[in-house]
Amino acid sequence: MSRRLNAFDRLVTLLVALGLAALAFFAFDWRYGWVFTYPSQLSTGPVTTAVEATWFPWAFAGVAVVLGLLALWWLASHARRPHESTIRLRGSSNAGRLELDLSSLASAAADRFGQLAGTDSVRGRTRTIGSHQVVEITARLDPRSDGPSVAAAARTCAADVAAALPDGDATCRVLVDGPRGRADRGRTATVGAP
Repeated sequence: MSRRLNAFDRLVTLLVALGLAALAFFAFDWRYGWVFTYPSQLSTGPVTTAVEATWFPWAFAGVAVVLGLLALWWLASHARRPHESTIRLRGSSNAGRLELDLSSLASAAADRFGQLAGTDSVRGRTRTIGSHQVVEITARLDPRSDGPSVAAAARTCAADVAAALPDGDATCRVLVDGPRGRADRGRTATVGAP
């Protein structure tokens, strides 16, 4: 999910929460009269007049269509998009097509990171973020590993991915968890290459 869509979701959630809180406040205030005073009888006259107006069915249908389209857009934007398993390289032409298997690249980069950094477990996968492919390496460090070797291994793997795809079709991201059983367990550090 993109940052823009994530921010939109949070904003809508906040607005719905505020609306529900206001509705609850007015319901309790109507019952107990804490802040406002309300008439003893409620009249549906204005609502009946609006519903019986000639413009109401058109306005209701227009609002329904707009809300339906927004709902479909929201569902489509949250649908999981399958990531591409291969990238077509720029050297392709009518004479032949060159493709690189991203899953194999991710697996090889993860194996290389595990050898260089010293890990208990390491996994490589590809992700699609927006329209960009990311080779993501997730590793849990060995207790004997140190920061400089982990950073150097991350830079090496990022450089390997950049060398495999010199046109910048994919980037490398390394996510590192600390060793099991330490006090800093559960923290995750992201190491990037320059």
